[in-house]
Amino acid sequence: MASIASYGQVLGTQNAAHLLRRATLGATRQQIDQFSQLSATTAVSRLLTTSPCPPPPVDPATGQPWVSPKPTEANSPGNELQDQLNIWWLHQMTTQPLSVQEKMTFFLHTHFTTIAERGGQKTALYHQLKLFHYYALGNFKELAKKICIDNAMLKFLDGQLNEVGNPNENFGREFLELYSIGKGPQAGPDNYTNYTEQDVREAAKVFSGWEEDTEFTNVDAETGIVQALLKINNAGV
Repeated sequence: MASIASYGQVLGTQNAAHLLRRATLGATRQQIDQFSQLSATTAVSRLLTTSPCPPPPVDPATGQPWVSPKPTEANSPGNELQDQLNIWWLHQMTTQPLSVQEKMTFFLHTHFTTIAERGGQKTALYHQLKLFHYYALGNFKELAKKICIDNAMLKFLDGQLNEVGNPNENFGREFLELYSIGKGPQAGPDNYTNYTEQDVREAAKVFSGWEEDTEFTNVDAETGIVQALLKINNAGV
């Protein structure tokens, strides 16, 4: 098989525009012109740079961020806080430095889905987006571990109800079927190509024993992002 020769020219306008459409969320003409003068190697290197999560959304009702540790009665109603969070993220998407980070954040949001109405407090959804931003160009396996004890995901798929003597298979099933390895073709009544119903039951045991951190003070030492709380004596095998 013939080798693939490296692309040694500058990108040019057409290639730069194509690359930025795929990798970012709305490059300007000026940015396309700048990238058109870069080599492919330099352009990709720039797109793989990361930046810290931006400051949290501010509630006009108080003039202060509302995500730390959680909203109070002085803050806007919950539906308005959700709107503020959406606008905050859209602003980040449209004003980001030219990087694939924000588009990957959006992709992870669509992969590890959480319905806002079932994901608990709006603060939990903010911390979940922060988690996706942190791992946007990171290790997918590590993110898959962290999402298991994310407050919004825990609430969305009933993880807080999963405890010793009372297993709830909802998250375990979704984790295997949708978030990680997938079913594969049916291999039997309780057996798929990639896992079995018994694996789902065992996964439920592994994922048991966590509850929401409704005060949002339990910070993961590794990421600096709030996570769920471990319930003593409520994990089951």
